[in-house]
Amino acid sequence: MRSGRLRGAARQLAIARSILPNDYRILAAETHLAALQNDWRRVIELGDRTIALVLDPLTVGLVGEAYTARGDPEKAEEYFRTMEVAVTGQPGAFHRATGLFMLDHGRSAAEIESKARHELATRPDIYGHDLLAWALHKRGKHVEARAEIARALRMGTRDALLFYHAGMIERALGDSRRATYFLERAMAVNPTFDPIHPRAARAVLDSLKRETK
Repeated sequence: MRSGRLRGAARQLAIARSILPNDYRILAAETHLAALQNDWRRVIELGDRTIALVLDPLTVGLVGEAYTARGDPEKAEEYFRTMEVAVTGQPGAFHRATGLFMLDHGRSAAEIESKARHELATRPDIYGHDLLAWALHKRGKHVEARAEIARALRMGTRDALLFYHAGMIERALGDSRRATYFLERAMAVNPTFDPIHPRAARAVLDSLKRETK
């Protein structure tokens, strides 16, 4: 999934589920795969099965995303609220992917920024800087966000989500050239890196191309 090879991922997950049919981790991974394929009916089916076993916040959020895509915002809000309560009630740092998901849905940005800063003091790694960068961006602190995403990219990791975040931060700062560079890199590395963001990346790239004409 991380490299965009969704068919291969589906085959491996099918094998895994044939061995452990009720393992919530496998079901959660299949839910994520279905979201990357925009198969929202299957996201709801697999997600609810996962949640019945373990209340996994990211899976709860994906089911909410599925209901949004299917035109049921009230049902989606139920799941997003459940996700937020489950995450904010936990001690310690946010799971990075869950924190990013919450930021993408306009939730708990100040709290995530605070926890990301605290965690970086004892666990300084690129994905901690990425989470802080995205929290700063969502709070309108784009200059600070640029400095943090630069730290996230300093090791040269080829991760489409990192490039996407960098591109959107540069777009917010008005640097069209750098925004185009990072967004194009994101799509080149993995055009299916997220259920929603690739569509946003393509829209921004189209807009940037029109601006340069």
